[in-house]
Amino acid sequence: MYKKSQFKFWILLLLACTIGYLLGKVDTSKNWNDTGVIVGLVLISCFILSYLMKKFAWLWAIIIGGLIFCFDVLPNGNYGAAGAILFAFLGAYSGVFFRKYIFIS
Repeated sequence: MYKKSQFKFWILLLLACTIGYLLGKVDTSKNWNDTGVIVGLVLISCFILSYLMKKFAWLWAIIIGGLIFCFDVLPNGNYGAAGAILFAFLGAYSGVFFRKYIFIS
């Protein structure tokens, strides 16, 4: 039987992979040209995942930001998408900071 924290980890891992995949697909779609929306969604999703499980904030940022980066670099050679990883880490550690210092739990 899985412990509750292990189950929570696997659910959040699956959610992070799904979010990263969907954001990567939307960001590279043919008629999409709104980087600000993607950046906002990256910040919010990493914030929420890190708030829920702060121990793996780095992992959520790498998965979500890394998938977006891979979707942009492999087919298009767009290395400017490395900013997605930066914003993912910003959102993730903002979630950790909020949980640890603002919302004492």
